[in-house]
Amino acid sequence: MNRRTMRTDISDPYDLSHLWPEYTELRKNAPVHPITSINGQRLWLVSGHDAVRLVETDPRFSMNLANAVPELADSFHGSIPRWARPLAETLITSDPPQHGRLRRLVQPAFSPRILNATRGSIEQIVDGLLDRARAAGSLEFVDEFAFPMTIAVVSRFLGFPYEDRDRVRQWTQVLVQNFAGQDVKAIEQAACEFIDYLIDLFPRKRAHPGDDVISALIHARDQEEVLTEDELLAMVFNIVGGGFETTIALLTHGTKALLDHPEQLELLRRRPDLTGSAVEELLRFSAGGVGPIRYPREDVVIAGVTIPRGAPVMPLFSSANFDPRRFDEPHRLDITRRSNQHFSFGHGAHYCLGAPLARIEAEVAFPSLVRALPGLRPSSTITPSLVWQENTPFVRRITHMHLAFDTDTALSPEVTSS
Repeated sequence: MNRRTMRTDISDPYDLSHLWPEYTELRKNAPVHPITSINGQRLWLVSGHDAVRLVETDPRFSMNLANAVPELADSFHGSIPRWARPLAETLITSDPPQHGRLRRLVQPAFSPRILNATRGSIEQIVDGLLDRARAAGSLEFVDEFAFPMTIAVVSRFLGFPYEDRDRVRQWTQVLVQNFAGQDVKAIEQAACEFIDYLIDLFPRKRAHPGDDVISALIHARDQEEVLTEDELLAMVFNIVGGGFETTIALLTHGTKALLDHPEQLELLRRRPDLTGSAVEELLRFSAGGVGPIRYPREDVVIAGVTIPRGAPVMPLFSSANFDPRRFDEPHRLDITRRSNQHFSFGHGAHYCLGAPLARIEAEVAFPSLVRALPGLRPSSTITPSLVWQENTPFVRRITHMHLAFDTDTALSPEVTSS
């Protein structure tokens, strides 16, 4: 492959289809490929399905540079801003055995019993948002559906008091919109305010526990003494960050994919029994991005290429999800697709803890949306109807998606579920 002529700008913030030719060429000719990112960092891209699976599961890869190259630990930890240090050791950045200990503590909160019990409240939230859309006669999908739905679900799940949800939404919106580090000052202010809020909330939850995740984590800390205060803070941040970013991306990009393929939208409207396979296909087709960076503890050879010890390795989930060796006709959206082994929630020990909750949210949202708002389509009166966030390396985010629908035949969500 001629690296000088190939465009490997994986920071392209737009629709995945813009990157399909580059990803195809990478998988075919350079499944392990070094690039220099826009901030000057040298990254190793891993693009094929089998190679990504190896990186996700091989213990030679660490989630933490300080663990992969211990002699760099002091300089690595010294580079972390003081305000961010309580959040440095999270589920995402930890390795065994610490990762297993942290995951075991929070796993009971994501049990099938608890998650299934949330379905009713999610249905109420979705119905309320769709009622508002019907009353308004139009829908700005991100601000009026995806974001408020997700903040309401995650707030209930974690146990944020109702009166605090607007503040939590403001902090989260800043953190999500600056996920790639565009505005460090805004991130620092939002993170510090959120940390102060949580430090104040924990004693109140301790005195008046509820049936929620934060209360359960505080109980684990107090009874078993296996969770530090910093780990408790990091755990809540981890759940909030993962719960918002992944779910909003799934809802927004998934809805866009259905709008781009109206025959699949109509099929889902007529066949709600396909909801499960539709969610998995929308995850594969539209929600995959890049996986968390990993660092080899030693020189590792993949596909005949040696990745040096300590080099940052980025698994391209959005490429692996279109590998023709794993998926038939991968560039075709097919909500009836079976055996859909995508990477949109990761793989292995670091598989997304909140994946079951995100799936339930999607299983409620998509069929309700397409049935309650017939004729769903991009708005023709607001230009542009679709706005992508700029300057977000490795992150694809739609900031506005203005939709129209047939108001004379729009149905109440309650009617569609009867």
